[in-house]
Amino acid sequence: MIAWTPREAPLPPTAVAARGDAAKALVAALLKRDLSKLRGVAEPIGGRDIVIILGPEEALPWVPEAVFLGTELGAPSLLLPTTEAPPWPVALFERAVRRRTSERLVAVLTREDLLVPVAHARPLDRTMLEAWRR
Repeated sequence: MIAWTPREAPLPPTAVAARGDAAKALVAALLKRDLSKLRGVAEPIGGRDIVIILGPEEALPWVPEAVFLGTELGAPSLLLPTTEAPPWPVALFERAVRRRTSERLVAVLTREDLLVPVAHARPLDRTMLEAWRR
């Protein structure tokens, strides 16, 4: 497990991720919003669904236990926690991630110690969200 450190200044959020009950709450919050600017993925990992929503900061909902993600200049292919930084230079961390996956865009979820591919995120629609909520 990597010992992440607090960032001095948070990254601007470009995504939000949630798992388990928080993922269900995130989907419920999305159903009350305009979805036109958002894309998303839902992945069953470890028996619990992870939902990751990508979009502009003002369109991203917040729910307890969710994590905002953003990109850093030195690692444009990673979505990193907005309030945490890796203990190494971010470009070095990105190279290490690239050795593990060839995906173009990867969300780094520190609580779960997971890398989740998100380049295949699709535009959201209510039918998709209802399916994710089940």
